Amino acid sequence: MSVMSRRRPTEPTAGLVGLHTEGLSAGYGDIPVLHGIEMEVRAGETVALLGRNGAGKTTLLRTIAGLIKPRKGRISWRGEQLPSSAARVANLGVRMAPQASSVFYDMTVHDNLRTGGLHLSQHEVAQRIDHLLTLFPILEPLLDRLGGQLSGGQRQALAVARVLVGRPDLLLLDEPTLGLAPVMIRTVMTSLAEYVRQDGAAVLLAEQNARAALDFCDRGYVLETGSIVASGTAKELTAGLTEMKALL
Repeated sequence: MSVMSRRRPTEPTAGLVGLHTEGLSAGYGDIPVLHGIEMEVRAGETVALLGRNGAGKTTLLRTIAGLIKPRKGRISWRGEQLPSSAARVANLGVRMAPQASSVFYDMTVHDNLRTGGLHLSQHEVAQRIDHLLTLFPILEPLLDRLGGQLSGGQRQALAVARVLVGRPDLLLLDEPTLGLAPVMIRTVMTSLAEYVRQDGAAVLLAEQNARAALDFCDRGYVLETGSIVASGTAKELTAGLTEMKALL
């Protein structure tokens, strides 16, 4: 059974291409991980990046975010090549939300949220936090609690909400449902879906949980050993999950 009701899908052809990768290869030191990645995310759409642990999902997100320098190929954002600097990429509105372990354990939930808007004025940060608390109501009663005192699901909600404080144009999400119970998956994904509906950010969502991701996304790509081996609409990929069992 689906963990949430699928939001109204966007029309991929209706938006201009925001993110585009062409022949992208990257890795760590002498170890290659990504091989000739060709993909795109259009304005207003949400795209799933599916694959088992070790398939290269996190490496691809980190490369787009400027944390890893590409070996070959090109990453474009709104028609211009992205710089290989995480700070400059973030300044262009491309932000990455790592897994829940990125939460500051010795800071309160409120202070964690504030760190997501360091480039904004205090007034703007306060407005953004107030807005996001309506979308992530699970966090409102926890504002004075330390990050280290939260459950796994609460930390994941905080990790996502914190990056959204900065109002990203493209959100890169790394395994937002990892280790969560179904009820917390529903909480996090429903809150994120409402944010996308209201603010219109494009999302690239890396997930092992294919069914949860495809319930939320418009399209998807499947990674295996650093290469894209399948792609299609959420409906097409959902219909093919049985055939792709060996990959997901």
